[in-house]
Amino acid sequence: MKTQERAPISVNSKFSRRDVLKSLGTAGVASLVTEVAATGTPGRSHPITQASRATNKSDLVRLSSGRMVVTFDRRTGTLYSITESHDELGTNFLGNSDNTLGIKSADTHWTGDVVTTIWELKTPEWTREQESFVPYRISGKWKRESTLDSPDIRKVVFDGKVFTVNYAGNSQSKGGIQSYMLTMSYRLAEDGALVWDVEFENTTDRTLEFGELAFPLRANDDYAAPYAGATTTLANASGKLAVTQKAIHEQKVLCHSFVAGHSSYALLQRPRGDAPFLLFHCLQDTSFECIYKTPAQGGDWIGTDLFAVHSNATKDLRNWGWNPWVNGHSSLVLEPGEKKSYQMRFVFLDEYSGIGKELRAAGNLGIRIVPSMVLQEDTDAYVELNSAKDIDALEIHSDGITVKERKRTDQSTLLTLSFQGRGQKSIRLRYNGNRWTNLHFFCVEDAEQLLKARARFMAERQFVVSPDDSYHRHHMFLPFDYRRATRLDDNDDVWEVGGTDDPGFGDPLFLAAKNSFIPSRDEVEKLEMFVSDCLFKYIQNPDTYEIRASLYWKVRTPSSPWGSWSKKRSEATWRTFNYAFVTNIYHAMYRIGREYDVLSHRTATEYLRLCYETCKKWFTTGPYTRFGLITGLNAVNIVEDLKSEGWQKEYESILALMRETNQAFLTDPYPYSSEIQIDETAQPQVYFFTRYFGKTHGEARSWSRNAEVRQVLQAMRGGNQPIWFLYGNDLFAHPDLRGQISCWHSEALNGMALMQAFEDTGDLALLLNGYAGMMSVLHNVLPDGMGFGWFKLDPGVFACEPPRTFEGGSGLWAFLQAAKSYAVNDSTFGWIGYGCRVENETNEIRVFPKDGVRKRVLIVPDKLQVILRRGEIKSLTFDRRTSELNLQLEDTTGIVKTLPVTIEGLEPGEYRVRTENAELRRVQGSEKLVFEVPVKASKWLQISRLAE
Repeated sequence: MKTQERAPISVNSKFSRRDVLKSLGTAGVASLVTEVAATGTPGRSHPITQASRATNKSDLVRLSSGRMVVTFDRRTGTLYSITESHDELGTNFLGNSDNTLGIKSADTHWTGDVVTTIWELKTPEWTREQESFVPYRISGKWKRESTLDSPDIRKVVFDGKVFTVNYAGNSQSKGGIQSYMLTMSYRLAEDGALVWDVEFENTTDRTLEFGELAFPLRANDDYAAPYAGATTTLANASGKLAVTQKAIHEQKVLCHSFVAGHSSYALLQRPRGDAPFLLFHCLQDTSFECIYKTPAQGGDWIGTDLFAVHSNATKDLRNWGWNPWVNGHSSLVLEPGEKKSYQMRFVFLDEYSGIGKELRAAGNLGIRIVPSMVLQEDTDAYVELNSAKDIDALEIHSDGITVKERKRTDQSTLLTLSFQGRGQKSIRLRYNGNRWTNLHFFCVEDAEQLLKARARFMAERQFVVSPDDSYHRHHMFLPFDYRRATRLDDNDDVWEVGGTDDPGFGDPLFLAAKNSFIPSRDEVEKLEMFVSDCLFKYIQNPDTYEIRASLYWKVRTPSSPWGSWSKKRSEATWRTFNYAFVTNIYHAMYRIGREYDVLSHRTATEYLRLCYETCKKWFTTGPYTRFGLITGLNAVNIVEDLKSEGWQKEYESILALMRETNQAFLTDPYPYSSEIQIDETAQPQVYFFTRYFGKTHGEARSWSRNAEVRQVLQAMRGGNQPIWFLYGNDLFAHPDLRGQISCWHSEALNGMALMQAFEDTGDLALLLNGYAGMMSVLHNVLPDGMGFGWFKLDPGVFACEPPRTFEGGSGLWAFLQAAKSYAVNDSTFGWIGYGCRVENETNEIRVFPKDGVRKRVLIVPDKLQVILRRGEIKSLTFDRRTSELNLQLEDTTGIVKTLPVTIEGLEPGEYRVRTENAELRRVQGSEKLVFEVPVKASKWLQISRLAE
């Protein structure tokens, strides 16, 4: 067939395509592409190498209607861009050869390609039924066939309304399509959505098994590309970091993926969190069972996401047999001449709630689960399945699952579930004929017991007693390797065993915070030994307050990796992040001493002095002083404690430094930079600083920026994917591990910010996003006290890998700070608890805290909050008619003598505090009631308002 030539599309010759993209943004391509008349375009007859799959401007055609603007590449038969016609930023949601530079030529899977692996039979016949004692003989082997390697049989037709791509005949290319005919078409539906139809037909004379049938979704998420090879530190030093972050937040996207059957979807959105959002989801009998990366990797690239309808061959070829993914792996079998069709859809949304609405309209399930998908034993999960009809069946695929209630409303099926026994809890929902969707939860033990176990484990197994250690690690807390069941004291990345950085400081930070809530004399003693004999002696210079990079170091060799620091490098003191960690350790020690008589090495105010001096160094040392840091949000508590102690000079000093940092947060439109190209660590400090200066100091500009930060926080977990390792979790966007890590410390740190945002705004979606993420870090804590750094969710791994403590401490620190019991009157399920059990009788609410620390309870509709600084709340009963409050308090530590109680939300007036036997005292309150009771008298307290 003769190749039809086309006239080139005119573009100013002074600009290369890359120059145009740099000046206008990739999304601007749509305005440069001429509408092309109907044209039949057969593929080139010669093979096209993968490196040449870059787009030529003359090959672009556009299809648009309403909001949807789609640009196709006629040469490759793939999608080049999807933009929204009214989007002022003109963001292209899809990756292409111009905006995804990190992959170079190694991974040219574009949206619109199809990847298959078929079983190549040696003979037409194969063993259909097995018989006893008959030897099994393999019938063939797996063989990859892909659109990427089939340019010689590709035919593209565009008639102005439908873009059609056909692959017919036998490709002569290695890896090309030879066993089936593939027909794909794209059209804009009446509602403006882009509908993608795909049909496979077996063109062989024998049974054809598709062991892999996957669709690449190439999102515009090459976050390394805007740096043009520079590190974030160099970009910061050269003054280019702000413009780079602007490009990432406005022109790149996050891709939140949910893969669990017919209700699978992906939500693509800008990191800045504003609409429009692009939803990609299944239609008709299309379901995804697995998501994984293409094998093409290198540098900062880890492969394109493949959404697999079938993945049995992938399981075999990548050796996942002993560790299959959560939904299992299947094959498609077509007999000669048999066909199979699939349909998918792209549609723009303006709200996160639109996900469920679009899934329901497609005949699938819009899913909402409260309060989380990582749940403690004997707590309830409430599942709302928004669907046109009731589900047909609920299959239970794990032990320890109880369906406590199931009912149908006009629009939804409602389930109440509870779990027993640690582990993943899976159910399969069958509905609408043969459709299915899996829900996977994870059950953990009691949160309070897990936190106590983690602290004991640190004190008993991670605490070093080695006076002769040549690196001065005596009385340090070293990381633990669970695979070898021993502490780690040697590692290529020396800081991991050098007592510093996220691994070295995160664990003692958690331990100190835990003891400020739930003290243990042995744990506090070891913390003080750590400070006296290691931290404030060898890690931190007692005279200058400088903090070295690592106590451990290595003699370098020619093959040494970057992390094997020399002695000189280990003595560097510029890493700003370390100062925030140490400041917060000292602050927690101060609060331990303030509340409990358990300190022996220093007084509470001496620890506060260390905290203050180190905090000053934090804001004046290194290249990251104006960055949001891991746990840096705690400065807002430190400065208020300085004020409460009457340290006016110190208060003003830290406040001034904080204000300078906050000013940087206000000046930079996207103050979320880190040591990584894109990260999840700066946002909580930016949130709490802008909140502090906006709310506490009345600065309107800070309060306005705070709302923008809230939007960014939501965007990081905007997909609301109902699967335990993603629900309420930030997208781990680091280029080298994109989308492969969850249950990380950011889930709790950013969750803490979202939960505070809920209390500020009343938006329950924020509470759900925050609480679900916070709970997910408990997955990493085992009953014996081992605590992992994160969960690696990709197929073939699906474990806490490596099985080390690593960075888990910061997440547990945030869990402690945010832990609270919320009694909520849910619009669908009525009275339920986040971190507690709630019982509702006529006008009376009973709350039984189960949040890990049991010191804070908030009855949301009434804005009634009870806070303890010491001791625990066993139960709370609130009469909503009379405002009478009954408390059962206790102390499980044996250390506490009195319990300070603060109650917010009661009507102003005089209140009587009674015990079981007598009136304890009368308290006058306006905005809050504050009083203290002896532990012995706290088993039952009644607080009632006296008649005026």
